Amino acid sequence: MALFERRRWKPVSVLTGFLGSGKTTILQELLKRPEMAGTALIINEFGEVSVDHLLLETSEEKMVVLANGCVCCSVRGDLVQAIRSLFQRMHTDQIPPFQRILLETTGLADPGAIVRSLIGPALSNYPVYFDTIATTVDASNALVAIKNNPQMIPQIAVADTLLVTKIDLCESDRIEELESDLRARNPRARIQRSEQGVVDTGLLFGQKLLDPTAKVAETREAVQRLLSSQAESSATHNDGIMSFVISRDEPMSFAVFDAFMRALCGYRGEDLLRVKGLVKLRGSEKRPLVVHGVQALMHPPIKLRKWPSSDQRTQLVFITKNILREDVDRLLRGIEGSFR
Repeated sequence: MALFERRRWKPVSVLTGFLGSGKTTILQELLKRPEMAGTALIINEFGEVSVDHLLLETSEEKMVVLANGCVCCSVRGDLVQAIRSLFQRMHTDQIPPFQRILLETTGLADPGAIVRSLIGPALSNYPVYFDTIATTVDASNALVAIKNNPQMIPQIAVADTLLVTKIDLCESDRIEELESDLRARNPRARIQRSEQGVVDTGLLFGQKLLDPTAKVAETREAVQRLLSSQAESSATHNDGIMSFVISRDEPMSFAVFDAFMRALCGYRGEDLLRVKGLVKLRGSEKRPLVVHGVQALMHPPIKLRKWPSSDQRTQLVFITKNILREDVDRLLRGIEGSFR
């Protein structure tokens, strides 16, 4: 970390979505905005991308500085190495300093695998933290496409933000039907409509929950977004994707929490699409533990300075595939009982 001690932490956000759902259109529109200056952009695909005029017709793993001050590189494979390269080149003044990283994925990408790379040990010596997953959904054909393309399901399920695109091509009732379907699949995601690629920049950056430098007010807002929607109910869809919250009023020991997550990740890691929330630890009741994980990989937990709201319970949001809330709760109760 010594190499980068004079650089502040950088949020890394993921823009994903199925083939042709409008990612590149949104990206082109974002890059016109002054607030995006200082963004490092990583594009993880070729062929589908139509930003040649922005990339100056770049090819094989080439990095360029765009006119608006953004740094852009196209990679075919190792995203971790691309991030490392960005920092190394910034440190040696080969590229200007950047404040954030935006990764645009291939349309067939598994966002869970990408987030596992971002929060895994390979980047532990670099000052980055995972911020937001935004998923584009094509309003003109998504209801049919979801049935025929299972790759879309995890892209939708793990999103913090769902961007409904191409709304100018659809009747309002069709858009409302799609949004109802999306809420059933991911009730806690923010949904915003996008016409001609226009979106609020804050939907891609600003999930301050895992920001080591975030102010209390920013963390409070992130937690409220995280836990506000149907906090005590379960949502399920006929594709097996479920969303629910496990809550505890009493503090739990770190040993209980650690054993619980190890057991859940060990036995059902592949079906644990995402887990995030706050844990009230015994002996440290005034400083909640921030938890974030994708499948079997958990982000190193972070302790907040204080609770961001008056609600000081353990609340863990789960997005799973074919894992019932009752089964998760039963596992936790069994582990709690074994430590008494």
